[in-house]
Amino acid sequence: MFATTDTSIWASAQSERAVARQLEPAPHSDPRLWRAGSTPRQVLDALWASFQRAVKVHGELSAPIGETATSTEMRLKLLLMRQLLIDVALNAQFLRNDPNRPPAAASGAEPIELPLRLELGVHCQETEYLRANVIEGQQRVLSALGEENETTRSVVLDEALGALWAALWRQEDVDLVTTQILYANRVYDALPRGLDRALGALAAAGVRPSRPERWFAGYTWLYGDRDGRPYDTNAHTERVAFALEDVIRSNYRRDVAALRVAFPDEPLYAACLRRLDSGDPDAFSSPDQFSATLRASAQASDRRVQDLLRRVAAFGFHFLKVEFRQNALKFEEVVDIMLPPATIERWLGERVAYAKLSAPKRLRLLTALLQDEDRNLPARIWEDYWSATEPGFRAKQDAYAGGDYIELLKSDPDYIRAHDARMTYDCLQMIARYGDRMTMHGIAELEDIDAALALLFLFAAAGARHAVDIALQPEDMDGAVALEDAVARLYENPAYREHLRVRGDVQYITFGPSDTGKAGGKAMHKANMKIARRHRQIAGAYGIELVPNIVIGHEHARCNGPQGEILEEYGAADGDVVRYMLSGCIEMRSFLLTPRLAEQSIANILTAQGLRAAEARRLGPAGRESRAAEGREIDWLAIVRHYKSRFFDHPSLPALLKAVARFDLVRATAKGTRPPTRNFLIKDLESDPASIRAIPWTRAIMLCGLHHELIGASTLAGREASELAGLAKADRTFGRYVKNLAYAAARSNLDLAWRTLRGAPLSRADIEALGAEDAAGAADPAAALLAFVHLEHVAAKRVVFKATRGREPDDAWAIRTDEVLADWPELRAEVAWKEAALAPYHEVLVATRRDPNALSRSAIHDLYSGYLLSANTDLSLIHPETARALNWS
Repeated sequence: MFATTDTSIWASAQSERAVARQLEPAPHSDPRLWRAGSTPRQVLDALWASFQRAVKVHGELSAPIGETATSTEMRLKLLLMRQLLIDVALNAQFLRNDPNRPPAAASGAEPIELPLRLELGVHCQETEYLRANVIEGQQRVLSALGEENETTRSVVLDEALGALWAALWRQEDVDLVTTQILYANRVYDALPRGLDRALGALAAAGVRPSRPERWFAGYTWLYGDRDGRPYDTNAHTERVAFALEDVIRSNYRRDVAALRVAFPDEPLYAACLRRLDSGDPDAFSSPDQFSATLRASAQASDRRVQDLLRRVAAFGFHFLKVEFRQNALKFEEVVDIMLPPATIERWLGERVAYAKLSAPKRLRLLTALLQDEDRNLPARIWEDYWSATEPGFRAKQDAYAGGDYIELLKSDPDYIRAHDARMTYDCLQMIARYGDRMTMHGIAELEDIDAALALLFLFAAAGARHAVDIALQPEDMDGAVALEDAVARLYENPAYREHLRVRGDVQYITFGPSDTGKAGGKAMHKANMKIARRHRQIAGAYGIELVPNIVIGHEHARCNGPQGEILEEYGAADGDVVRYMLSGCIEMRSFLLTPRLAEQSIANILTAQGLRAAEARRLGPAGRESRAAEGREIDWLAIVRHYKSRFFDHPSLPALLKAVARFDLVRATAKGTRPPTRNFLIKDLESDPASIRAIPWTRAIMLCGLHHELIGASTLAGREASELAGLAKADRTFGRYVKNLAYAAARSNLDLAWRTLRGAPLSRADIEALGAEDAAGAADPAAALLAFVHLEHVAAKRVVFKATRGREPDDAWAIRTDEVLADWPELRAEVAWKEAALAPYHEVLVATRRDPNALSRSAIHDLYSGYLLSANTDLSLIHPETARALNWS
């Protein structure tokens, strides 16, 4: 029976029985407990009781017909179900309790009118570890909780829980385009009400946004992000673009058909239905034509028509724009293969390959080529290269038909170089063809400004000069510092300045991607926030508007935290436009799982943006400068340098990764076409940590209990407690960093890390002795480096204690998790709940490290998915005000 199986899954080991008792469902859970005022745990208990009731209809808990499972597989399946319902319980209470009510305007404050534009990145990608049918099942359960009629809710909820359980057993792969459309449709459905809620909240604070036709736009990187994705093609990208257009036109037809039913005497709606068919001889040539026809109807002021007009203004006929990103190194490689040394000698006076040139010389060369009187010079250089290359390339292409990219890179790198050049050229031409929906190209891993000129040159070679805006994306400390130092020279460069003038004197810079946190920890995100503000000042001095493209996330390598705080610290609200990328799977589900959740999320982001923008304008230049100065008492880059020298760049890191990081689980669950490392020729993934992709890196480390983002805290641990406490109160940037440290320390599980490495935790004396060794020369370099990480964890707890208590702890080793998070009780409660939910996984994780073949592929997927659901950023960290409104007792 179900109850017997349920008890067994929580009591997997003697050490976890205390946790198991906490996790067992309440015996009399009432499904009505989902209402406001209930604790999230009570909502989970109610859901679990409903799940029990649903499966007991069949007499016992079992796999669906046609499926079989071992006891371990069934246990992991139940654990995954539990984690999914924890997620639903939190989202349900978030929906019920999030007030979205900003403070009213201060007495005497003048109402303010300001431009408002949110460009929201809705990006479905292969890092989604839940299958689409599981996401849809979660969505059904959450929607069922919103049913007002209790009798109906009970029936619908049981059906939804049964459907979710069945979905866990289905094995089909994720269809990224289908999942992308699912989330895009959530935005479509939620947009009008989300805008209304934001406008109402802003009006209460004396803020009136102007230019309503520009308030919202959406974009995606799906099949546009080519960085490290050699198997993605233009056909993939066009499939996304065509699918999005088909869906948006279908949505419009559905809404117009509803208007036609409501207003049968209005002939314009029948005409709209016909003209929305792109194959019709009189089809709308632009979204503006469609909007004009709607405005000409007699019902133009009707709320339903107004909602449709808002959607057309936001989504056009493209739904989401497809934006591109490629690694700076790829542009260097393509220009290098195109430009023969003889051409370089003509312009620079030295016969050398492009790749051998210094950055200043590359800049001189590319500027000369772009500024030449012959505007077709870049195109002719391409034509000369390709006419000489094509015959041999085509012959090899035929011979290699069906060959694998990475294998061919190993056996015939010259062929792959030509292949990449052709793919790049064709991609840039495709972008120019779809100019209404492909308007941005980012440069990842930017190290110097010559990469921006290289991309301009390649667009010109493809006959698409100035076709798109360029987004600069430095990711690690070296790139961020180099760009800040060099960007003024880029703005002074005549070729680049011409490009900016054509594009409206707007420069986009991307901040917050996962590689930033991977290569520098939480401190690198803080450093980037300061750098972003300086970028706005530099751009402003040249009459250029800076638009920060902020990547947020719930994965710990990314920039995460409350939306308003992130906007403020990046200085994003100092301008008129905010670009906010929901960069991964967890963010998508947290923001857009249901229409109500999407509506609330859109309202929250727009409200936060409007309030911060109004505050910045009311503060004036002096006040804004004072805000920008926050965080300057801390040398963030010094923390990053410590992180890099003692951990990320340390020669012992490969040994530690091989010993504890769970890349075996990451690889076994990998989807999509992006290899987990940038170094395609590498044989041993862990041997080149810098090349490992950030999300696989973060997940592999988190699965052994480590949170690397706190490393570097020891550089602050020696400061006086009174100094740290005063700084935490006076400086919001530092205060938020302290909270980030506290969270990372609380979510770290060093016992799990040591058990993964050595089978059992080590004593304090052993850890201190190992940590005192030079890991590079230690007999066991992995253990020595893990000891260093352990000492950094203790130092982080010490910093948090001193900053929040104002005194030195008696013993930093003895600081408990509840003490670390004492200043944030709602976060403490949620973390305790999540960590208890993770405890049943620990024995399995340790056992599979010793016996990697112990689990089937399906069981590994359930282990991986369930663990990550409760291991990532908590609601209380992203939405602290809402979390404070919840009942955690």
